[in-house]
Amino acid sequence: MSYIFEKNAEAFLSSHNVDIHNHYYKSSENYLKVKDTRIVINSPYSMPLEEFIERYLLSEQEVIKTYESIYEMGNPYKFDDKDCEDIAVAEEIILNEPVDKESEKTIEEIVNNFVRPRGLIDRLNTYLGIDLESFPNKDKKYKRERCKILYLFYTLEKKYAHTNVLMLLSNPSMENIDNSFIGMQTHNGEIIKLIKESLEKELPLATKEKIKKDIARISKTWDAVMENAYYLMDFMYEPKSRIMYTQIIS
Repeated sequence: MSYIFEKNAEAFLSSHNVDIHNHYYKSSENYLKVKDTRIVINSPYSMPLEEFIERYLLSEQEVIKTYESIYEMGNPYKFDDKDCEDIAVAEEIILNEPVDKESEKTIEEIVNNFVRPRGLIDRLNTYLGIDLESFPNKDKKYKRERCKILYLFYTLEKKYAHTNVLMLLSNPSMENIDNSFIGMQTHNGEIIKLIKESLEKELPLATKEKIKKDIARISKTWDAVMENAYYLMDFMYEPKSRIMYTQIIS
């Protein structure tokens, strides 16, 4: 990463009175005003401000302290064996959930929500084709990522209780597009943005760049298809006399 990008980002944060070395900066009023800013790192690719801060401006220990949970995407905390169990994820969920007696659950109920038929693991497979139980190599890396996925989608379903988050992800539509970068935000777009930016934090930069290049290539291909369809439709709607004349002289 170029030194100038880091200095420009630091200057931008300083100009908005954001102290990223305060462990609670993410909830500060000044940061919330600029949190949707994206940092251009390799035109035309950009990175969310929060991810840039964590990758380039803070030490690993500083980053860990900015997270409420070790299971949040982007937290570089190194798991112990005891952290890699469903029961540990359930304990963390209860620890970080707002106090609400009506929706209060036990550790056993949350674990059961993960593994029961039509539970979270089953629904991830049904809607997204992600079968967390099918991986043959269940090493610590697998267990860590499994725990983070369970934590992410359980907390999302709690936060957006009136939206079927997994069904939303399985049905791409214009309504679900994240348009926050142009100042337009929708309920579904907000969910997609949160998921996308959370998962991106866990990816190596080389993988992210490859994905973005592939998406750009697909987008250009579709643009060409749509442009050709436009010209074809324009031709088909020409006056009949002109079409007949074209056929006669051809």
